[in-house]
Amino acid sequence: MEFSFGTSKDAPEVLRLLEGESYKGDLSIIFTRRSDPVESLLMESDGAITGVIRDKSGHVIATLSAVPRHMYIGGELKKVAYLTGFKKDLSYNKIINWKTVFSKMNETGNYDCYFCCFVGDNDLIINMLTKRRARLPYTLPICKLEAFIYNPRVKVKDPHPELEFKRATADSINYVISFISGQGKGHDMFHKLDSVSDIKTLKTDDFYYLTKGGRVVAAAALWNRQSVKQYILKECRGKMKLARCLNPLLSLLGYVKFPPDNTQVNLAYISFAEAENNDPELLTSLLSRIMKEADGKFEAVIIGAVPSSWKHKVYKKIRGISIMHNIAQIVMNGINDNPPADIDGENSDLECALL
Repeated sequence: MEFSFGTSKDAPEVLRLLEGESYKGDLSIIFTRRSDPVESLLMESDGAITGVIRDKSGHVIATLSAVPRHMYIGGELKKVAYLTGFKKDLSYNKIINWKTVFSKMNETGNYDCYFCCFVGDNDLIINMLTKRRARLPYTLPICKLEAFIYNPRVKVKDPHPELEFKRATADSINYVISFISGQGKGHDMFHKLDSVSDIKTLKTDDFYYLTKGGRVVAAAALWNRQSVKQYILKECRGKMKLARCLNPLLSLLGYVKFPPDNTQVNLAYISFAEAENNDPELLTSLLSRIMKEADGKFEAVIIGAVPSSWKHKVYKKIRGISIMHNIAQIVMNGINDNPPADIDGENSDLECALL
């Protein structure tokens, strides 16, 4: 086994593994990063790395990526690594020394903790990390995050049509960001957002907000991330295959219209959504306006929350479909001396667009 850090030269083989498996539900979805997954991660965060593992003949047999994030945990800003792209060539039957891989990844940054996300039955993560073994990394569950997928045409009744809806400009963006950060950073796993430049690919005019009496009372971003991350609908199965036959009717009812198999879904995220005093009516009003902005531009929008969040209750009332994500901390047992971070998953505010 040979380990190295990937470059754009490795992109075709890394992409081959990344797209080798799809989400195993009624919707078979490939989460991918075309055309260069190595560069794609660097576009998200400076210092992002992709570990590439080769066999003796030089073929790439596994990958693992680490994306640096700055997130709030226990009210303090922490340097965190998001581990993603756990992939193994299914035709390779020999054992991979994952401890060596994790050790090499750990050497690249002084992180306070690591976390990962897996959707459905990711056998590689489950088999490798959920069982505790002496001197080997293991996972600790943090929370679940439900990602809701809506057709932008879905009807969302606006409880506050009198509020003014605006798109952020250079003159207003600092007020908008300050509002979002002030609401979010009291929650664990909220991403540092002191300025729009804190998150690469996020732009000023992605943000929208509501005002009341001249002050910001709700805000969010309509964030098109298709330049770095794509969803490919590989196949509809079971109930979803039947649903596709009813596409025109479902679209009229406000559900997402399924594109043909092996087609990229034209979607955007509604990100960093916050409302004053956790007011569900203010959030609903904001979503109603942003949906109208998205209509005609995107086939679908995605927004997520942990089930214990007040936001989740708002999202669940809107007609759509959802996918549950499992969020877990990876404890580098036997690799570094850091104890597990004390993360309150029930009180987390994790942005699903960054998973």
